[in-house]
This record gives sequence, structure tokens and C-alpha cells, in this order.
Amino acid sequence: MKKVIFGLALAGLLFTTDAMAQIQTPQPSPAATVQQVVGITNFTVTYSRPGLKSRAAFGGIVPYDQVWRTGANASTFVTFDDKVKLEGNEIPAGKYALFTIPGKDEWTIIINKSQTGSSELDASQDLIRFKVKPQMLAAPVETFTIGFNEFTSTSANLDLTWDKTLVRIKVTTEPDTKITEQIKKAMANPLGAAAQNYFQSASYYLETGKDLNQALEWINKAVEIRKDAFWMTKTKAEILAKLGKHKEAIETAEMSKKVATEAKNDAYIKMNDDNINAWKKLAK
Repeated sequence: MKKVIFGLALAGLLFTTDAMAQIQTPQPSPAATVQQVVGITNFTVTYSRPGLKSRAAFGGIVPYDQVWRTGANASTFVTFDDKVKLEGNEIPAGKYALFTIPGKDEWTIIINKSQTGSSELDASQDLIRFKVKPQMLAAPVETFTIGFNEFTSTSANLDLTWDKTLVRIKVTTEPDTKITEQIKKAMANPLGAAAQNYFQSASYYLETGKDLNQALEWINKAVEIRKDAFWMTKTKAEILAKLGKHKEAIETAEMSKKVATEAKNDAYIKMNDDNINAWKKLAK
């Protein structure tokens, strides 16, 4: 009797284990996650990627003038950890569903506060809608793709590409307040400030056209600590040039080139040579 009970229990266990087993097969529209830093803002896009498979994308798989979840399977989500501007429209930090209404000549971009993941749009949760013009690609893109391109220190383009259509959304960040606070905190204890902090602060002021005399003070401290850092000396030369001190800039660039030559860094040798040649014309 015990053997019979044991056999039934074993059979039940095997049946349960078999029933729980799942067969994994390739997904027709695989899930994707894009993580990107724009300026100093972190972006994450989660979506699924349908393919053409010998079909037309817009006006075919995706009808014109109807709400689209901007991918397959479920809502597409865009998350960013600081406020941003999308095509000039300010959006608070957060996670948003990205819906679109594709049109032949114009697309409507919908930033929606819903977190359900439903592919159905709840328009009452819309944060904002704005329009962009689609662009025609020379060659078709087989798989729907969302990605970031054409970066600056504060912006990038969020590109939606599929078939022969490109939809480009301008993303602009405003990192200045955060960076200024970071610099202020780093400089609150000058004795403890590292060469890299001085260098990054000076570089940021140079790039953004802020107080160049302050930038020069910081880069002088960085170079004093790291005399071997030819990239820092190059930045000092560029700050001097921006201040109109071309003779000093040339002398400093020669110093940077000398150390870069010792380090066998051809890229910095060339960049210094290019700067020196340009500044010689201005120094006359």
C-alpha cells in the first residue's frame, strides 16, 4: 500500500513539474531597453520592436491618424531623472507612456502619465501633446528602433525610425543649476579640491562661456597639481586664447605638445599644432 501511495505521489510531482515547465521561443517583437545620458540627465526607454516582414509600416501595420503605442505588445515608456524639454515643451522628471498618432505629413507626440502599461490610451492622463514632421529615409529600417543621436553637452535627438520614416524629437536638458551646485560644493574646501575638480570646473566654464578669469584660476591650480596632464595644459591654452592672450596661449600649447609628445599621444600633438597655427594668425 505504501508503494502505491509513493508511486501516486511521484507521478503527481512529475505531472506538476511538467505542467509548470515553459517553452521559450524567440519573440516576434523583442523587448528592448535604451539607457542614455544627455547632459547629466539619465534617460531610459523601454519598448518592443516589431519588424516589417515584407509589410509597410505606416499606413499598413500602423494605420495613419490613429493612436499607436509606439511599439508592440504594450505601452512604450520614457523615464528621465530631471526635468527636460521635448521640442521646447517642459516636462517634469518622471516616467511617462509615449503614444503617437502617425500621419502622412505630421505626427502627434503624446506624453501620458498612465503607468498601467496598457496599449490603450487614456487621454485623461495626457500631460502634453505636440506635433513634429516626419522625415523620409533613403533606405528602409527593418526593425522599429528608438535611439538617441546628435549629442551636444545639453541636448540630443530622440529618433524613432522604421521603414523609410524618421521621426525626430529634440531633447533639451538644463544641467547648469546642478553643475554649478556641484562646483560650489567642490570648491567649498579648496585645500581638498582635486586637480580633476579644478579641471572639470574650468572646462565647463570654458565650454559654456562663463567667467573665463575664474576658469583660468581653476585651471592654473589643476596644472600646478598635475604638470604631466597635457590635456589640462591644453585646456589652459584654450582659456588663454579665449581671453585674447594669444602669445601666452601659444607658449602654453607648446608645453602641452611637449608632454604629449613624450607620452606619444598623437591626437593631442595634432590638436595643439592646430591651435598653435590658428593662434599665430591672431597674434600678429
